Amino acid sequence: MIEVGSGPIGIIHFINTPAMRIALEPLMLQLVSAGYDDSFGAVRVQGVGEHLPFADRSMDIVICYNVLDHCRDPLAVMREMHRVLRPGGTMVLQLHLIRAAFGPLAPLLSKLDPPHPYHFTRRQALSLARMGGFRLEFERLQPKGFRRFPLRDLLSYNGVRHLGSSIVTGAVGNFRYMRD
Repeated sequence: MIEVGSGPIGIIHFINTPAMRIALEPLMLQLVSAGYDDSFGAVRVQGVGEHLPFADRSMDIVICYNVLDHCRDPLAVMREMHRVLRPGGTMVLQLHLIRAAFGPLAPLLSKLDPPHPYHFTRRQALSLARMGGFRLEFERLQPKGFRRFPLRDLLSYNGVRHLGSSIVTGAVGNFRYMRD
């Protein structure tokens, strides 16, 4: 199994299984040299989701947790995850979804929030996965409540950005897909 975009300590590091676990991260070398050197038994690989360095149909499970909105080409990542997943395999996707009403503002939101070049509505996320070759098996949406921010925290660019995110983001989408 592989986690695409595992960060310093991703979900893959905490899955208790005898299966080979692979943590793929574009910043892996920097993270290890910064002190994140405990792999918790996972194989760490530096790489990007748009070009997965694995053979076709070589994975049983692919995890993509809160990563797709950070990628250069989300559709290419979807297609690569589909390519490496064996038939009948499972892809688990988690995304912060913007409210449908804010969908037309996604290009503007991307300029205001550079770490997230993409912002997806539920409909866009489902369409992207279909275009990537996946069939939805399970979906759970967790509504995001409006978070209260102390006034002192709002007096910064990041404070305003996080307040805006609380307003614009309607839910966290958890999806499980199958590869036919």
